[in-house]
Amino acid sequence: MACTINLFLALALYAEAWAPHPSLQSGIYSNSFARAIRNVPRVEPIKMAVATSADAEEEVAAIIAELPILGERGHYNKAVRKYKLLRKMGGVADGPAYRGILKSCAQARVPQISEKVVQDMLKHPPQDGVNIEDMRMALLACARGARPVEALQILEAMNKVNITPDLD
Repeated sequence: MACTINLFLALALYAEAWAPHPSLQSGIYSNSFARAIRNVPRVEPIKMAVATSADAEEEVAAIIAELPILGERGHYNKAVRKYKLLRKMGGVADGPAYRGILKSCAQARVPQISEKVVQDMLKHPPQDGVNIEDMRMALLACARGARPVEALQILEAMNKVNITPDLD
């Protein structure tokens, strides 16, 4: 008797698990949106478009050209996001782009990014070289963001490039 009840209960739960949801059944209580998506698969495979190298190079060049303009116009958060995208894509900025993003970091109070910009400047120096104004802008970002650890890392980077910090 107990075995029959357990079997009946298991069969009822199995049937209930595979029964369609009441809101998906046609009738007076149905939802038109739910009916429309009834046959849509739940999990679609994610298709990622692989960009060709020419497209990626064009996008990197566009970001590099846009960074100084964003820094000058005051779109600081957008400039920081663009720089993060540039790093993710593997691009290397040039001198004006470095200065634009450092200005953006100083205005937006993002010292973490300014420290990464300085590290990138040391790895891939701009054509006109690393100058003290760039380092001042990075230190200004650290001062406004109240991050002494990043400031010490920037001062350490200044010593690597043989730039002596001044009183400012």
